[in-house]
Amino acid sequence: IINFIKTVPKYILNEILFTAEPIKAESLHQYGVINKIVEKESLEEEALNYARKISTRSSLSIRSMKKTL
Repeated sequence: IINFIKTVPKYILNEILFTAEPIKAESLHQYGVINKIVEKESLEEEALNYARKISTRSSLSIRSMKKTL
C-alpha cells in the first residue's frame, strides 16, 4: 500500500480513494504499480514461470531481499 501511495500521482490517488471505483490494470501499469499485464488464460503459466525463475536464485539472497524490502 505504501508503495502504491508513493508511486501514483496525488490527483489520481485522490480520485481512486474518493470514488472507490475499480482501477484498471493498464492504469496501474502506466504508473509503475504493477510490472506486467497478462491475459487471464495465461496467468497461471506466467505465475509459475516467475516462481521458477525465483526458485533458481540463492535462498540466502532471496531471504535477504525479503528482509530488505
